[in-house]
Amino acid sequence: MNKSIVKWVALLLFFSGGCSLSYQILWRKLLIPVMGGSTWATTTILATFMTGLALGSFYSEKIRTKNPLRVYGYLELAIAVYSVVALWIFPYASWLLAPLYSLIDANFIFFIILQFLVAFLLFVIPSFLMGITLPMLVFHFSQQKDLFANTATLYAANTFGAALGVVFATFVLLPWCGITYSAYMTSLLSAGIAMSALRMSRHSHCEVPQSTAATWVPDSLCLWAFMCGAIGLFLEISWTRILVVVFGSSTYAFSIILLSILLSIALGSWWVRKFILLQDNYRSFLYTLLCGNILFIALSLYIINFLPNFFMSLTYLCNENLVLFLILQGVTTGIVIFVPMTLLGMLLPVIIEGYKLKTQATSKAVTYVYGYNTLGAIFGSMGAGFFCIPIFGVHASLKFCIYLGCAVLLLTLLKETSRQVPKLLCVVFTALLVFISPTMNVQAFHKSLFRKALVKKEKLSYDAKLIYAEDGINSTVTVYRDFYHTSLNINGKTDASTSQDLDTQYLLGHIPMFLASQSKNVFVLGLGSGATVHAVATHKDAQVDVVEMEEAVITASGYFKAINGNVTKNPRVKIYVEDARTFLKYRDKTYDVMISEPSNPWVEGSGSVFTKEFYDIVNSKLNQGGVFCQWIQGYEISRQTFDTILATLKATFPHVVIFRQDFDFLCIATREPLKLTYKELQNKFVGKELQKTLKRIGIHNPAELLCGLYGSLPDDTVHVQKINRDDNVILEYRAPLEMYRGINFKPQRLKTADYFARLCTYFYSDLSADEAVEKVILALRTLQPEEWPRIKELAKYSKNQAHMEAIASIAEQRHKMLQNKDEMVREAAVLITQGKVQPALYKLEEIISLDPLDPSGYRLLAKIYTRLQKVQLAMTCYEQIVWLAPEDYVSRLNVGLLTYQNGKKEVAEQHMRETFEIYPQYLEGRLAWIALFVNNKEFDKAKDFYRKSLAMINKKDRDEFKMKYIALMEKKDKEKK
Repeated sequence: MNKSIVKWVALLLFFSGGCSLSYQILWRKLLIPVMGGSTWATTTILATFMTGLALGSFYSEKIRTKNPLRVYGYLELAIAVYSVVALWIFPYASWLLAPLYSLIDANFIFFIILQFLVAFLLFVIPSFLMGITLPMLVFHFSQQKDLFANTATLYAANTFGAALGVVFATFVLLPWCGITYSAYMTSLLSAGIAMSALRMSRHSHCEVPQSTAATWVPDSLCLWAFMCGAIGLFLEISWTRILVVVFGSSTYAFSIILLSILLSIALGSWWVRKFILLQDNYRSFLYTLLCGNILFIALSLYIINFLPNFFMSLTYLCNENLVLFLILQGVTTGIVIFVPMTLLGMLLPVIIEGYKLKTQATSKAVTYVYGYNTLGAIFGSMGAGFFCIPIFGVHASLKFCIYLGCAVLLLTLLKETSRQVPKLLCVVFTALLVFISPTMNVQAFHKSLFRKALVKKEKLSYDAKLIYAEDGINSTVTVYRDFYHTSLNINGKTDASTSQDLDTQYLLGHIPMFLASQSKNVFVLGLGSGATVHAVATHKDAQVDVVEMEEAVITASGYFKAINGNVTKNPRVKIYVEDARTFLKYRDKTYDVMISEPSNPWVEGSGSVFTKEFYDIVNSKLNQGGVFCQWIQGYEISRQTFDTILATLKATFPHVVIFRQDFDFLCIATREPLKLTYKELQNKFVGKELQKTLKRIGIHNPAELLCGLYGSLPDDTVHVQKINRDDNVILEYRAPLEMYRGINFKPQRLKTADYFARLCTYFYSDLSADEAVEKVILALRTLQPEEWPRIKELAKYSKNQAHMEAIASIAEQRHKMLQNKDEMVREAAVLITQGKVQPALYKLEEIISLDPLDPSGYRLLAKIYTRLQKVQLAMTCYEQIVWLAPEDYVSRLNVGLLTYQNGKKEVAEQHMRETFEIYPQYLEGRLAWIALFVNNKEFDKAKDFYRKSLAMINKKDRDEFKMKYIALMEKKDKEKK
């Protein structure tokens, strides 16, 4: 065959591969609003796409023509036409899915099967045509003597093109053109490829490949082809789940990982074309490649724990260069996947050549091997995403790849002669490596190192203890706890905690519930720690539907009972594990209050719940007089992006009132302007649990609840014209870059006159100006002393101006002292260390009066009273700490021990149970209770508690606990003697 023709064909396949990957990315984004963004939906889309490719590959063997380029040209033209038609067809898939959605609760598996069939109907035509192109050209343009080299060349060209498609779609087309125009441009490129192929076909002809009776791949080579596809997808999904935790789960991270994998496969196929395979050496070469593949996957298990710190070290080279930062993500990916994926890329052409050498059936060698390889990829994607990772974990999924390769090797090598003994030894050695490999250090991966990696060079400390880790279907969920705080991490990013953002979580639930005219039926997007849902559930008669995509988050919320009131067990709260957008789209239920608390917009998939189309769905589900609350981050985001979200919200809801809480914004969106009276708000301020959650964050009345007013629309100007839509995906591609750069915009403060006027208009229409200003001033003094200049300005509106100005002076003084509070705490700690008790007491009293919601002062005060043996005063301090910080297991332990010593054993044992619910691995606490039982001569209780503790403690901590228990008992025996 003329080599120049092969080169031209390789060029066509290069661009065709780029178009195919671009189509896959674009069509997936088109279907996510219809089918949802969960792993169930996206994996179903991928599996149906690959099913079409497999069917096309098998069918391509039937095509016999002297002019394959003409057939190829028509195929590419048909794909180009369909890509344009798909823009109109795909959105109407919801008509097919809507009647099926009722099955999701009753029979989820049946729903997934039907969803697969719907996706198959949409993808079968283009993916079937794509599946035909590569194998057909390979076997038509390859004679017996040059099949191997041409197969490797054309496969490499197509895969290199696919890598280019990832780059072009991710970094050029979608960020700049959106989905629709990207599809038009890609279809134009496909049409250009088709025209080029048709033009070349006038001068290019080949011999018609001879049909052969062979119908089965010999010597289990079909199993090898299947296994290559399965291992490839298992590795891709497993390493993606691991690496996005290191890089941050942005759309760029996913694309860079995919790009690294495709480049590795392409390079492997390109390099292998230089080898000469004969009848007697191809099997040995095949075994060598697979041995190397499983060996290097096994070796990657030994470096996996070094990846996070290695990547962080690399970022020091970036010098705030974002492009270099993204390249280093690819370098880090390459360290673990380059060799295994390169060897996989070499395997496929070798398997095809092996078939040909055995049967002389060129066409079936290509089509069957490609077909089985694609079927293996389907098995790998669904097996890893749906079963292996959720059940056994991502680390076990990597081991499964190795065991799969070992099993296939053993099945074939055992039939071979003694010449294969070295390879058998390699398999045994690899299995041994896997068996003794270190466990994955989950804590090393969930440090959020990717956040501000370009701008923050100091080492990040992370002393909190990992108390929960689960590889869910959609993401990896972890819970960390130190002495005073608990945090929930999803894919390495902190999404909720019991400290810094607790105020935001509670206010997200309370503010919309107070402002809605009715608040019986409530929808909450995202469970998180459960604090927001708990705040909602404290309101009388509220029936709450919570939609959480990741089931592991529901389990993790059990570690936040201190702030969520065990809300998952509340009979008025129903939790659905599915995609929130499809939940709202396909269910008929409407709501009085709707709250959206998703992850940050830079997280891949989150952008779809910040779009105009999503807000239109919300509006359609909102009852008359209903309220929608949208959370927006105020950090790692530019003013332009913030305004884009506001503009998008306003495009659906004409009236938006914005509250600010620290670094977060709560946007209340309504169809009609808010107009409430203070009395209406005060009447809702009832209920023990409701008041408890509000007092926990320092709020005692409606004025304090609403004093964080930041702005409103349409009163304020939004300085952007373009809104975020499903089609233009603005947030998905802009927000990650701002996160990586650590961009933070400076919020613009409302003028005091506007601030007061809007508060009066929206919330205090029944109060006189003098009454309203007094309530606002007192609220600001309590919660926002940094706003003392505003208090001074507001004093002018009061009849008692002098008194209000005095309050402003007090607020100013308190603000200055609060800025030095940490230093005051350190000074008090030093005084205690030096034994200067009285000065320390004065200092601590000052700290507590300054900030009564901060438990740090009470902790030091309890320490002093314990030293002075003032048990009752120490007890009071510990009880106050538990009230302010229920997750403080050390203080709760002390409350339990002191209460037990006071004779209130039932109350004390309740505190004991709560202590170890918060932190089951608290060995020192368990030993303290055992020591107390022994001191009280309650030996049976001590032994019983010891046995129960052994059952609850992790296996790795049991030996340490046993040793400490023995040492404690020996010490008590000596004291007796």
